[in-house]
Amino acid sequence: MSDIAIKIEHLTKVYKIFDKPTDRVKEALNPFGKRYSKDFYALNDLNIEIKKGETVGIIGKNGAGKSTLLKIITGVLTPTSGNIQVNGRIASLLELGAGFNPEMTGIENIYMNGSIMGYSKEDMDARLQSIVDFADIGEFINQPVKMYSSGMFARLAFAVNAFVEPDILIVDEALSVGDVSFQAKCISKMRQLMEKGVTILFVTHDISSVKSFCNKCIYMRKGTLYMEGPSDEITDVYLRETRDEMNGYNQNVEVPVLQSFTSYSNDDVSFKRDSEFSKRSGFFRQGNNKAEFTALDVVDDEGNNVLIAEFDQKIHIRMYIVFNEDVNVAVGYHIRDDKNQELLGTFLPIEENGKLINGSKGDGVVVEFITKLPLIEGNYNITLVISQPVNGGTSAVFCDLIENAYVFNVEARRPTKIWNKVYIPVDYKASYVKNVINKIQLKCSCCGNFVDEYIPIPAFYIEEQLKNGVTRIAVPEMVNGEAYSCPHCGAADRDRAYAVWMDRCLPKDRLFKILDIAPSVPLQRFIKRTFPKADYKTGDLFMEGVDYKLDIMNMHQLADNSIDFFVCSHVLEHVRDDIQAMKELHRVLSPNGCGILVVPIDLLQEEIDEDPDCTDISERWRRFGQDDHIRKYSRQGYRDRLNSVFNVEMCRKEFFGELAMIENALIDESTVYIVRKKK
Repeated sequence: MSDIAIKIEHLTKVYKIFDKPTDRVKEALNPFGKRYSKDFYALNDLNIEIKKGETVGIIGKNGAGKSTLLKIITGVLTPTSGNIQVNGRIASLLELGAGFNPEMTGIENIYMNGSIMGYSKEDMDARLQSIVDFADIGEFINQPVKMYSSGMFARLAFAVNAFVEPDILIVDEALSVGDVSFQAKCISKMRQLMEKGVTILFVTHDISSVKSFCNKCIYMRKGTLYMEGPSDEITDVYLRETRDEMNGYNQNVEVPVLQSFTSYSNDDVSFKRDSEFSKRSGFFRQGNNKAEFTALDVVDDEGNNVLIAEFDQKIHIRMYIVFNEDVNVAVGYHIRDDKNQELLGTFLPIEENGKLINGSKGDGVVVEFITKLPLIEGNYNITLVISQPVNGGTSAVFCDLIENAYVFNVEARRPTKIWNKVYIPVDYKASYVKNVINKIQLKCSCCGNFVDEYIPIPAFYIEEQLKNGVTRIAVPEMVNGEAYSCPHCGAADRDRAYAVWMDRCLPKDRLFKILDIAPSVPLQRFIKRTFPKADYKTGDLFMEGVDYKLDIMNMHQLADNSIDFFVCSHVLEHVRDDIQAMKELHRVLSPNGCGILVVPIDLLQEEIDEDPDCTDISERWRRFGQDDHIRKYSRQGYRDRLNSVFNVEMCRKEFFGELAMIENALIDESTVYIVRKKK
């Protein structure tokens, strides 16, 4: 199988440009084919190859062809010539509202977009809650999208595209209208998609995002591929060229003569010119050369060169500067990580309240910054800057800027590792609070929503049993009658228990086959949402809309060892021969597979009571507790039957833990039976 996600060969997009509107008509009607137009090449002979799983930043000035390229990849535009091959399902955020019907509600647009991408209504049912929760636009989800703000458009568009399991996700500046918290949430979601192997194309003018987020960068110029490669290298080239342009724009701008700072040292400091430094930094420097660095020392308190630093070690960054013209300048530095993200640094105007160094031609100055390195372990480099602020400090003319002027390593913090890029000590306090376990908020493990209170079991069941002469109400092993179902998704307490076990014990990142027998809708949605790579199938003899019309006593549709995991909950009490059904489940289960196999158990029942030939509804209510049951299980009787076919594991309170028990309103006796194939 090819590892190429997108392959572009000799791609060209040409637009006709007319000087006047009437020229368009003249060209269309001219019998001799005379041209009144000029060709504008939005893309010109573009060749790009993007591998599956890559996260690619696309940068360039406005008009470079970035958006045109993405529109052709997604099929919004047709190329003039060339070939493009896309392997996988694409989700894209190109323009606000693109793909939305303004007259339809947010919910309706979710289903419409899912349908366009080939998903059934049932598929989108399973994703709906996740999309709505992520978009977080409240009641507007039920309003026509023509009422949405640009931020709401962005929220809904990103949520839809992120949760339809694309192979390729394309984002073109659409997140820039969102608020800061939503942008951060989107970046986190895109990182999750990256971990799942989704290919991401990211167009933005935020170079720091490209450095931190993308492992590859494409730099476009005037419709052509100018450069491509590692994002830290290509973005630095882009920034260098941008600074060169800035110098050109600002060369005639008057540079203000500000007051110089007065903290010149009276120390007898010798000036250095280091030819090796100049030679080494030549490739990385740019500027107008009115002032320039001649040497750099990075030393400790004793004057030793620092190549390997301890965490939070103090260093001296000593810069030697010569003035080739009379000029007033700001001097500073950036400490950057291995992706060239600026982490620490300063400028003299920051430390000296806006004051600059006023230098005279032929003179030199030695500027020394003393700082600590509160950095996570890793490799770092220092960028040196001499600049002339203009336009109130919002822009600058660069005299000398040297990237990678010095490279060093920081060792891991001892004795406790830090996980953030930068660590600065903080004040803190900790308070001890007793009995917080009783204050835990309820949270349904099936839908993930917080719950004020669960809904009691319908009184219908007790009323029918009493009406039909039941003299003793059963004590169930796993039914909390006072907190039975979730008010958001309808999940019963047993569904919530299954969801906890599955979330903890089943793999989320690989393909495996799931069979859900007589599926409950809340658990079905949970499985599809939590295990997107699984091959999920449903089966039942009487339900509509299942994948298999399945008699679990004879599952002829399924081959031996073909199922990796099954859910069979509250089914065996309905079938004529439950042991035969267990044997069939054992047959189709893969050697290393497992299943959830649970029945209603009456803790007061001493033996299994069963009568497959009982057809009297009143007697079924009286003996078995429901009108369609033919069996009532005791705990020991059920365990004996399970053990005769499977290896059995009982997950109870010790497995769930106090927190999950309270959040999901599970009773102390709640038990999930996990069965595995006997070797």
